[in-house]
Amino acid sequence: MVLCDTNIFISAFNGRQDAIDQLNAIGLEHIALSAITVMELLQGMGNKRN
Repeated sequence: MVLCDTNIFISAFNGRQDAIDQLNAIGLEHIALSAITVMELLQGMGNKRN
């Protein structure tokens, strides 16, 4: 299990291929998110809609 921080997902969402490749290499079933990371991602997405 790999605990990923917000910056990894932001990099992937911004199209950084190295981040996407690393997430794919880990595999979705092996990625963990903290409640804080989930909140940060949701908050960041909400800011984009404003």
